[in-house]
Amino acid sequence: MSYLPTESEKQHLRSVSDLLIKRVRESLKEVHIKAQVMLAGATAKDTFVRGDTDIDIFIVSPQHIDAYKSFQKQFPLGYRKEGPTDIWHFLFNSLDVDLVFIPPDHPRTDTLIHTEFMNRNLTPKQKEEVIRAKAFFKSKGVYGAEIGGIVGIAVEELIRRHNTLKEVCRILSEADATPFIEDPAKPTRTLLASLKPIRWKQLQNACRQYLLTTHFIYKPYD
Repeated sequence: MSYLPTESEKQHLRSVSDLLIKRVRESLKEVHIKAQVMLAGATAKDTFVRGDTDIDIFIVSPQHIDAYKSFQKQFPLGYRKEGPTDIWHFLFNSLDVDLVFIPPDHPRTDTLIHTEFMNRNLTPKQKEEVIRAKAFFKSKGVYGAEIGGIVGIAVEELIRRHNTLKEVCRILSEADATPFIEDPAKPTRTLLASLKPIRWKQLQNACRQYLLTTHFIYKPYD
């Protein structure tokens, strides 16, 4: 299956991630900044689609601004990502890396809760099904918050509850309206909040088509 990551790809990501986290912790210690350093996102959960890899490392500290400035100097070929959060992006061993600097009370600490929750609750088989579902939604052009589509954590939670892409598609295709999918980090919030009405309709149509054959060809949407 072309969308499942290879073992060598996963091992390479783990080794690079471990090396980076060690370097980040040592660097923070040198400048006397106390912080929680944690790998997050799909890489941390082994739920990434083959070839669609990046490394997200969160640095959570009351001194997050000082930490950000310090790593700007350490990785001078990087750049600040657009947005309200201090994210320093650079290439490391040919991999895209985002260092995310936030204070302990920042809303994006939810990402860390999501990572821990899914690693505790998703089985290896479910993680493989998550990758299949992500590849499917990417192929249909309905994946990603930046286009008003379904996001990774929502796909993971749907698979955790319903086990297979087929069952997830059945439930979504039969829904009268966008369902409420409880966020593990904040139960009063839905994980489908990012879905625009047009993407919701496209997603339902894609699911109906999938249920006819339970087959799709993985091709990132252009």
